[in-house]
Amino acid sequence: MDDIGFLDIMNVGSGEVNWEGTQYCSPISEQETVSTPDVFASAKPKSKPTRAPSTKGKNWSSDEDKLLIKAWANTSLDAVTGTDQNSSCYWNRILAYYNMHKEPSWPERNVNAVNCRYTTISTLTSKFCGCVQQILNKNESGRTLDEKQRDAHRLYMELDPKKKPFTLMHCYTELEKYPKWQTRSGSQKKQKKTSDASPGSTSNDEEFGVCTDDLEKEKRPPGAKYEKERRGKARASDGSAVKLSLESVWAQKIEKDDLKEAAKNARYALAFELQKKQIALQEREDARQERKDARKQFELEEKIMFMDTSGMSVAQKQFYKDKQDEIIARRQHTSG
Repeated sequence: MDDIGFLDIMNVGSGEVNWEGTQYCSPISEQETVSTPDVFASAKPKSKPTRAPSTKGKNWSSDEDKLLIKAWANTSLDAVTGTDQNSSCYWNRILAYYNMHKEPSWPERNVNAVNCRYTTISTLTSKFCGCVQQILNKNESGRTLDEKQRDAHRLYMELDPKKKPFTLMHCYTELEKYPKWQTRSGSQKKQKKTSDASPGSTSNDEEFGVCTDDLEKEKRPPGAKYEKERRGKARASDGSAVKLSLESVWAQKIEKDDLKEAAKNARYALAFELQKKQIALQEREDARQERKDARKQFELEEKIMFMDTSGMSVAQKQFYKDKQDEIIARRQHTSG
């Protein structure tokens, strides 16, 4: 009895007691064993959280870039709907054109992707165009266009903060068709100093020299602004307004009318001469065609007249006999 536990004496639980001093199947001991925390289990490393799938789309191919540029040009350069449209409508029209002409195997793009990609293309291509223009402004003789383009690539890498090369040459080839990305050979300032060429002229050295020589030989006549300045100086010098008489104004009007009439008569005379030449050419062509047709007719009639009918049937012989009679009658009528 001394070996019986205190809990067994109080009859706690439904465990059975072996009076020989052995205890087994104690529910309390089982509960304590089950509820004992596992120290080693708490020491296990935590599993890494799963990474969310990336929302970034696939890279753009060169064909996709070219189609995107065409979509931009179709939308921006449209004379009817190219202006007066908000940003959302503008990019949705570009996306609609892109989806209409893209290949079925290409990935789907949304408005945000199209906008971001075109912005990247436009920014980088504009920087490269600036590099090309800097190389062309140097006006180095003896260098080919390929060499100047390589210099522009090197300049682009030097100016780029990350020293990255320009990889959108396929976009530059498409965009240089439009005025915004077109480059001009030579320096515009030098052209303005040496000639009256327009700012957008893109002539080479030989054409530039020819234009300069022509301008030296033929000066531009004074215009209305020059005449006003001359009259103002004359008015300031003598203090009186210069008035043209009615006779001089009428004489100038008659002279202008005579010049217009002479120019009109010259145009009419030239048009009349051209029309006469055209009529003469048409008559010669008609005569040549008529001779050609007569020669073919003669060859055909000659073939019929000398046709061998010995091996033909009676109907065939009669057919060629009638044709021969018609030819003879027509010849006699023509000669008579």
